[in-house]
Amino acid sequence: MVENEIFFEISSMIKEHPGSYEVKKRAAGYVAGLYPVGRIEETILTNTTMLPFNKEREDFVLFDSGYHSEEDVLVIEMQFKDCGKIISHVYPTMAAKKFTEEQKNDLRVLGALFQFYVGHNKIMTSLEMATTNNHMTGLPNPKGYIIRCMEMAKKGDIKQYDSCYFNIKGFGLANNMFGPVEGDNIIKRYAKDLSEFIEEDEVVGHLGGDNFVALIKRSRMDDFIDFILNYTGYGLKNEKRKEIKFGASIGIAPLNIETSRPMDIISEAALAFGYARATKQEIVVLDENLTGKLYKKKVIEETFETALEDGEFVPFYQPKVDIRTGSIVGAEALARWVKPDYVIKPAEFIPVLEENGNITILDFYIFEEVCKDIAKWVKQGNKPVPVSVNFSRKHLDDDNLADRINQIISRYDVARDKVVVEITETADYDEKELMTNFLDKMQIYDIKTSIDDFGSGYSSLGVLRDFSVNEIKIDRSFVDREEFSNRDRVIVGSIVNMAKDLGLSVITEGIETDVQLDFLRSLDCYFVQGFYFDKPLPKKKFEERLLNGGYKIKN
Repeated sequence: MVENEIFFEISSMIKEHPGSYEVKKRAAGYVAGLYPVGRIEETILTNTTMLPFNKEREDFVLFDSGYHSEEDVLVIEMQFKDCGKIISHVYPTMAAKKFTEEQKNDLRVLGALFQFYVGHNKIMTSLEMATTNNHMTGLPNPKGYIIRCMEMAKKGDIKQYDSCYFNIKGFGLANNMFGPVEGDNIIKRYAKDLSEFIEEDEVVGHLGGDNFVALIKRSRMDDFIDFILNYTGYGLKNEKRKEIKFGASIGIAPLNIETSRPMDIISEAALAFGYARATKQEIVVLDENLTGKLYKKKVIEETFETALEDGEFVPFYQPKVDIRTGSIVGAEALARWVKPDYVIKPAEFIPVLEENGNITILDFYIFEEVCKDIAKWVKQGNKPVPVSVNFSRKHLDDDNLADRINQIISRYDVARDKVVVEITETADYDEKELMTNFLDKMQIYDIKTSIDDFGSGYSSLGVLRDFSVNEIKIDRSFVDREEFSNRDRVIVGSIVNMAKDLGLSVITEGIETDVQLDFLRSLDCYFVQGFYFDKPLPKKKFEERLLNGGYKIKN
């Protein structure tokens, strides 16, 4: 029977540091000094369905005298429910060859004690890792990453670090090239290389897919960025190895202030990353200026619906002018967000609404307001000019787009020749097919259409050939200059002539100078829109402009 002092000596030795391999070896050596033990081996089997990324089996040699017998090996096994089990193999010395029954009983008791403290701690630690580590790569998952970051924050030096959120650029292509199984292997190798690159007092986490986070010392951030921007990995296909170069989209948040919430360590870098993706930049660092922009974006997103209900969005009208007579031949309705004491610029809210999809709601709202205004002008006995309203290409996924537009026009009994629907040209093949279907349907409804920013895409000649439109608006980039060359004359003149030959109206936008007007006159292009005549006008001022008959033209 095991002496009490032996039992308590081993117990106190291992329970203070149950996860220490050195303590395990010391305790095993202590046992070997009391009994004829030549070698002690330990095998830990973990339930890998609970811990997919971990090793299924780990083997340790805790004691080896160099002389042991394999004639009478004592096997001690302990099962921990569904978590796994520990198997100890205890070999007698060459001199003893066999254990006595009393020695076996003592060793079983000590082995059980040893396994309870050491093995149970090992399995529980592994299972804890399963909740804090990514199942595929073994890197910390969001929960594990935040825990590690908070541990570092407690040390008080978190201000010396930058938080980084990044995405592997080009992984999707590699995944398609090598297949999903090898794609997972590529991610695993990438994660392993990241782990080897960072230092002991840094941390990298895997959020899933090809998204990662890292907390890197500011003094090493340039090296880290260089590593992930120029990373070269490899994939295997048909047993052949092919190198792949990956880039990254990176958001960085310097941790200059105490982080009040744990998730801020990820979320602030994620904000910078989101901005990098949206603006197609490789690296974005979160600073006060960007924080201000993102705050404004958040306010726009959160207040859009209420502002719409409160009537804060209104159409402003920019006249389209015949430069031969100065008469107003049309107008474009442009959305403005009018607060009680200021106006939010379109450049601030339009990109936000484009990004989150709410632009489609705003487009229909403005279109309906324009139809109301036209109906009102007719009722008052005025003669309205055709008004164009721009619709985002995001509408093209709506099969009922043309039907909805037609229903609004019919609801307000607006004449078909008083409304023009503008949509920007596209070079995307799928969008082209959707736009063709939409424009064809608009022709059936006898609703006029216009291609905005004509010439800014890559398929303008195809637009003239394939799209059933009534008008094109030549992009301002063709006339935005102080003097014009013969090359300019040939290019713009060709567009104007082709459009006229096809029976299309032509509007040139962005007109601001006499030089531009003279250039267009020389090409017999007479309908223009721009600040030369007026900025977009509130409804009342536009009505006054209509009543006044237009503009004086310099001879």
